[in-house]
Amino acid sequence: MQVENHQLIISYSDENPPTLKVPLISVSRELRSEDISKIQMEVDSFGTSALINELDFYKMNESSNVDAIKFLINKAGYVNLLPYFMKREVMSPTDIGNMVALPHPFLKGSESRAKIIVGINQHEIPWGHQLVRLVIIYIPTADLKTNKSFFNDVYQRTSQLTTVQQLLKTVNKEQFIKVWNEKGDHKNVI
Repeated sequence: MQVENHQLIISYSDENPPTLKVPLISVSRELRSEDISKIQMEVDSFGTSALINELDFYKMNESSNVDAIKFLINKAGYVNLLPYFMKREVMSPTDIGNMVALPHPFLKGSESRAKIIVGINQHEIPWGHQLVRLVIIYIPTADLKTNKSFFNDVYQRTSQLTTVQQLLKTVNKEQFIKVWNEKGDHKNVI
């Protein structure tokens, strides 16, 4: 068996586990609730990791939240969702603090798959009751299944202003993903 072809390995062996490039969870032969929690955390992180690894990344110079959303969804090819984003913003602005906004459409998703679009603005934009520079757009799948783990991940990773400042300094997708992953690697939990 080639372990590199797998995303997660669950072992109940008492031996020292080999060093692998994929996550390994060692559990008791009698699966306990703490083992199930470890497995659930790791499985939940797969969706978040996949979304982050496939994100679209843009630098921008917009002056309003509406302009920022229009710019990002147009660049990424989701302009048809603009009315659903605007409806959500009218209901309640999607700023989440520390210069970060997490816009998402109201009751509409992508016809193909969930998508993340990241935009870093050159200057602060008024957004709700705050100022924002980092915009992380989340587009769910058409069935509207929300990746709650992703929302939790965004809140956790952007709760520290120093992390947000490091993300704002990134100049491309690869740097952004690297900084993002450094600031909350789920693999350390196991």
